[in-house]
Amino acid sequence: MVVLLLILCCLTLAIPTKKYFLDITYEKKLKKANKVCFSFKHNISAAERLKQDLGKYWMMAYTSSPQFVIGRSAPCSASGAFCLLNLLILAESIVRPRLMPWCYRFCTGESDYKWSTSMVLISQTAAVAVGTISPAFRWFMTINFRCPTKAKQASGQEFVVERYWIKRMLFWQMQPLELRICSRRARKVIHRAKYHLFSFLIRMQKGLVFACKMIRYVSIFFVSKFLTLRRFLKGNNGVHSDESNNMNINLSRYVIYLEGEEALVDLMTENNCDATSHWIRIGEKQQPRKLIKLLEQSSSVSSFSGVHDFDSDEVPSLCSGEPPNSWALPIVTLTSIAVAIPNIEKQLISQLVCGVHEGLKYVKEIETYLERVKELQHVMKTAEIVWSGVELLNRWLDVDLSKIACDEEHAIGTDVIRSLAEISKQKFMEFESKDMVHLNECLKEVPSRWPVRVLAANSIQSSPPLLTSSSILLLFTLLCINYIFNLINIAMAFDLNIITFDQGYAPLFSDFNIDRSEDDTTVRLLLNRHSGSGIISTDYYNYGFFSAKIKLPTEYTAGIVVAFYTSNVDMFPKTHDELDFEFLGNVRGKPWRFQTNVYGNGSTTRGREERYRLWFDPSKEFHRYSILWTRNKIIFYVDEIPIREVLHDEDMGGDYPSKPMSSYATVWDGSSWATGGGRHKVDYRFEPFTSEFQDLVLQGCQVDPTDVISTNCGDAIDELESSEFATITPRQRQAKKWFREKYMYYSYCYDRLRYPSPLPECLLVSSEQELFKNNGRLKNPQRFHRIRRPRRGSQRPNSTAVY
Repeated sequence: MVVLLLILCCLTLAIPTKKYFLDITYEKKLKKANKVCFSFKHNISAAERLKQDLGKYWMMAYTSSPQFVIGRSAPCSASGAFCLLNLLILAESIVRPRLMPWCYRFCTGESDYKWSTSMVLISQTAAVAVGTISPAFRWFMTINFRCPTKAKQASGQEFVVERYWIKRMLFWQMQPLELRICSRRARKVIHRAKYHLFSFLIRMQKGLVFACKMIRYVSIFFVSKFLTLRRFLKGNNGVHSDESNNMNINLSRYVIYLEGEEALVDLMTENNCDATSHWIRIGEKQQPRKLIKLLEQSSSVSSFSGVHDFDSDEVPSLCSGEPPNSWALPIVTLTSIAVAIPNIEKQLISQLVCGVHEGLKYVKEIETYLERVKELQHVMKTAEIVWSGVELLNRWLDVDLSKIACDEEHAIGTDVIRSLAEISKQKFMEFESKDMVHLNECLKEVPSRWPVRVLAANSIQSSPPLLTSSSILLLFTLLCINYIFNLINIAMAFDLNIITFDQGYAPLFSDFNIDRSEDDTTVRLLLNRHSGSGIISTDYYNYGFFSAKIKLPTEYTAGIVVAFYTSNVDMFPKTHDELDFEFLGNVRGKPWRFQTNVYGNGSTTRGREERYRLWFDPSKEFHRYSILWTRNKIIFYVDEIPIREVLHDEDMGGDYPSKPMSSYATVWDGSSWATGGGRHKVDYRFEPFTSEFQDLVLQGCQVDPTDVISTNCGDAIDELESSEFATITPRQRQAKKWFREKYMYYSYCYDRLRYPSPLPECLLVSSEQELFKNNGRLKNPQRFHRIRRPRRGSQRPNSTAVY
């Protein structure tokens, strides 16, 4: 027991250092994996590419997992050997008296404890056996990848104690003690005593690690013959294809290991393909068949039209606040309504409940990784509690849904919804008076912390009067689709060369309203009643990639224009080129709107603007906005999602930007037009309005704008056009399609009143075109009206009418 305690202490002292090394290695390999996995491969199928990508990420996750890192260490294998030894000693003490009873003649007769001694022996034996399973498995796993071949090759280094075992103790040894002792001699004595104490402990740590390595080496000596025989019997007749060998070689780059664990690379690359296939086979066997069957029963999207009205303005809020909506709670609410609808076969209701139950497992996994998971935890728990009642007892809170379904007064589904809405209103008032009276004022003002019953009642009250049971299926599908594109948004991060402010920018105007961070990586542009502010790149660029992470002003920002753009208006005032992002301010609680523009050769009379909504709140955190400008195309990016692409068409003539431009960032008062067509002005009671810019990127060919023809840009332009952000991958095209169909509310390409014949660069997309009227605006603008509780899949703020 004492030996195992010492081994545990030995292992614990090295864990922080191991974690530090593993984290650094993981970050490096993760960047490499992202770059490889998200580059489009033309020569393999999507399924094969996905399998290869899964193998890379699985390799990194498994080899860096805490359980595996600790389990393959020498102290852990030594503890497993000691546990096996204890089990063998116990087994010997049990078996020997029965096989050799003459050796125990000194212990004759019956015990005073009678049958209880046998019970104690059996219970202790069972406890030892169970407790030995896991250590014995780790012991076998640890020696498995070190024998027989690698053990022979690395035998000379087998007993070297790696530095990470003692690094933390070395730090403690050198770190001075904070002692409030005036006597220098006393401090010196204490310091020396501490030094010698840690020297002893370090030697003891080295001795323990050395002993553990010795135990592992002895274990390898005895077990290697058995493993060799097992591998021989298992056979090595399978001929590995070149493709499989190449896969193993590629995966070896993603094995995360510590000093002295080089043998792990060969073991993992040898077994990984089988492991990956194994998990894929498990996934195939454990498919959510009931959920799949439920989704397959819905043959068309039109059958889900009811979900469009979910959570609409038709039902007034029961309280001044509105809790954030987890994905699970709307699904549970809609399922509760469907269960209560009359004249539906019980078998169909059962299929619905079973399918939703399987779907909620995936929803829970998704919600766990949302950015605001802490804020949603209580709402998620509410959904679980309400669902357990619906699934197991057919009750929503204390309301029997089966009785409502059988009630003759509820002949149609709309009657059920109205009835449940009325019941939920009563329950909300009842629960609010009972449950919320005990909450302090702070919690009352935080809707996400409302009691469970209040949240549940508020959720069902928000359902509109026209909803069908099949709407639940589309809601679940839409949430999953939105989540997939959020993953794409996260995973497609570009590898960019970040610069500081001094390396590429200078103040443009109002230096007193420009605030720079100490490390010069972040610049804040302020707007107050006296002036706005702006910055400009110190060089001109003949084509380039211009990018920045931006956080917009908070609170009431109507009338404020934040612009990130390229232009050459100072050099060519009448024939200037321009590419821009313009954020048009917002009224508190409404979504931010923004527009992109393309001007060439002073073509301001032929505006090429498009307007969009954002699916997130740009004032809460930084998001990256980028402009790519090449000879052949212009791409606007938001968080690596391409929201707009303009291809160079010869018929555009001078309308395509072609002259060198600078990069700008400005904030200014646009009260006359920016927000609501000028209806909402800047309110300087909320000044100063601060926009933050960080992680600036300027990539392209730096030129002298007075040169008519730049002759030294060939290599720079070729590098720009071959970069990863110059090519839109299939995944990004799907994300672009999703964004434009969901969040674009004006496009000049579909404005037939303004341009009876579309401009030459316009590529009309039927799925987009059917959304717009002849004036380029949406046919169905009410879908942009206020939505009290945004669905978490899109993370979009509350909406307002199109202006």
